[in-house]
Amino acid sequence: MREKITKETPCFTMGVAARMVGLHAQTLRYYERAGLVQPTRTSGNKRLYSKRDIERLIKIRRLTQEMGMSLTGAEAMLRMAGKLAQMEERMGALLQELQGGSGTPEIIDVTPVGKATRQRNESRKARAASNA
Repeated sequence: MREKITKETPCFTMGVAARMVGLHAQTLRYYERAGLVQPTRTSGNKRLYSKRDIERLIKIRRLTQEMGMSLTGAEAMLRMAGKLAQMEERMGALLQELQGGSGTPEIIDVTPVGKATRQRNESRKARAASNA
């Protein structure tokens, strides 16, 4: 049975990755030293890039070459985009929890109104359970 290739599967050599992204291999080495990308290493110490690495390199190239951003700025932008994606994923999970009726998500408890709502809902559930 063949292993399924995902976005995280390291399968592109440095030369192939450089051509795919439109950058010189030396630039990829520099980005690695700067901590912008961390390709996997083979037992022979060759770099292998995943599809996710390629996507990240393309974003870095666009930010730096097409938009004139510094590498530091590009790194900050990518870090913020990653945090935003995590927050959106968390919000989606919280919305599903709310819509599924599986209780009040903990994020609502951060406000006095949220705490009061949770306490009111718990009181109603307790009364309903005692009346059943």
